Order: sequence, then structure tokens, then C-alpha cells
Amino acid sequence: MANEVVPQTKPHYTPLSLLFVAGFDTDFLVDIIGILTGVGTKRELTKEGKVTKINVISIDCDGCFMRVVLGFNLNAFLSAGEVDNAVISIEFAKVKFFRDNIYVQNCIDCTRVEYNVLTEEALLLKKRMLETMDSPSQRLSQLCESSKQTHEDEFLHSTARNTIAGLKDCREVNTFIVLVTIKHVVDDNDLWYTACICNKAVYPDSKMYKVQLRVINDIDSTTFMLFDREASSLLSKSCAEMFESHDKNENLLNEFAEILEKNVLFKVDSKMDKGFRANL
Repeated sequence: MANEVVPQTKPHYTPLSLLFVAGFDTDFLVDIIGILTGVGTKRELTKEGKVTKINVISIDCDGCFMRVVLGFNLNAFLSAGEVDNAVISIEFAKVKFFRDNIYVQNCIDCTRVEYNVLTEEALLLKKRMLETMDSPSQRLSQLCESSKQTHEDEFLHSTARNTIAGLKDCREVNTFIVLVTIKHVVDDNDLWYTACICNKAVYPDSKMYKVQLRVINDIDSTTFMLFDREASSLLSKSCAEMFESHDKNENLLNEFAEILEKNVLFKVDSKMDKGFRANL
């Protein structure tokens, strides 16, 4: 985001080494500073139909390295050419843990990133680092990252895993992968809702899924609410197609029988109010 949107405050830098201490409280955002040491390939992350371009950089502060995931473009900074031994200041960043690895990422409408910082702290850091470097002009390393994240990578490798019990206890906004077994479809209400698509004209309404699934794992259970995109993906059939092929004399729930007792990976967005939304 634009720097002028974030109120100007003096950063209080957290030593990178402190982020690796067991029990570090990740509920609070941190300010960090370091010398840019590596840049990854620009990647694309697709979430809920939206494509976000992300970059991964690495920074070094007094011999402690940290990877930082940034959800905005670095081209302007990199094309300027002043990247050797550049001091990067990152304020209001989120510390994340994934598979015993620690990294930092920006927060939407919050994080401020400054390049080639010339504050007193930055100059002192640069002076200390240059005294220990083998060469006064360290070249940037190329971080090995795939340029595009596939759906499989997102589910199996790049998103943290959790359990139903872990979701219920979660007190942060985050995204997790959860393995559950679908036990039954809740039929207290309709399995769809009517919607219209409005632009310059109003098109005839169509039915869209709104399905509640009762799911379990080894020790707990919960209910996931799936809307049209997720339910269509799970059933391999749109709501309109189901109604076209459905025998009106039969129970529509029979159409869902094939997904019962299946083990399915869901991507779940956890919210601060303890609610969560499941995606496929």
C-alpha cells in the first residue's frame, strides 16, 4: 500500500533472532530491518478467483536471515539498480510459522516497506554488516521459487495444516488446510438460494448452492457451509445442472450420496470471531 496512508510512527525494530525464540507471541505485528540478500521469482497466488502477485525476499540482520513474503510489486525498486547492500525497513509485518519454518509477510492495508533506508539505525546496521562481509559489494542471490503456485501446491505444501479442534481454538485470522470426512448433508434448510446477476441488465435468477456439510475427523466434528463455487467443485456439477437432471419425484439429497464418507481436504479461512469459511 502507499506509504502516505499509514500514519508516520518511529519504528521499534525487533531483532530477527528474537523471532526464532520458542513461544514468540505472533499476535503482535513487528518492525524488522535488514540488508537485502536475495530476491525470488515473482509469483502468482490465486485465492477465491483473485490473482495476487507476490514476491519473496531475504534479509540479513547481524548474521540472522529471514524470508519475507510481500504482496506487491518490487519491479520499481529493482529496476532502479540501487540494490547492492540495500537496507530494507519493514513495519507492521506478521510473523508466521509453517512446518517449523518462520517467515514474515505483509498485512493488507497495514505494512509499510521502505528501501535504501538512511536512518541512523540503518546506517549503523550497514556499517556493522560491511565490516563482516567478505566483499563490500555483495550481489543478490536468486531465491528458488516457482513462478506460479498451483492448486496442488497451495493445498499440499504452502498452506498450514490444522484440525477441527485447532480451528475452534484459533484466535487469529489465518488460512488452514483441514482433512475431514463428510458424514452427511444437513437438510434443515434448502440446499440452494436464488440469485440474479446484475450489470447493465438484470438476468433471470438462477439457483446457487448453499450446502451445510457435517464433517468429522478422529476426535471432533463441525459443520462447513459451502456456497456455489465450492459446492460445484465438490459435486462436479453446477446447481442449475443438478436441477435439470434431477427427478422431481426423488429426494434431492440422493444427489449428494456420492460424496458421503469421502475424505476431503478443505481450505478454511479462520476469522477473529471464531467463525470460519471452507473452500475447496
